[in-house]
Amino acid sequence: ERNVGSESPLKIKRGQNNLWNNGGIQYAPPVR
Repeated sequence: ERNVGSESPLKIKRGQNNLWNNGGIQYAPPVR
C-alpha cells in the first residue's frame, strides 16, 4: 500500500489484486 497503493503518491487502486475478503481475487491458504 505505501509504495504503489492508495497511501502512496501514485494513488493506484488495487481492484482485482485486492484480498478476496475485500472484493479481489488474492487468496493465501492458511499456514499451519
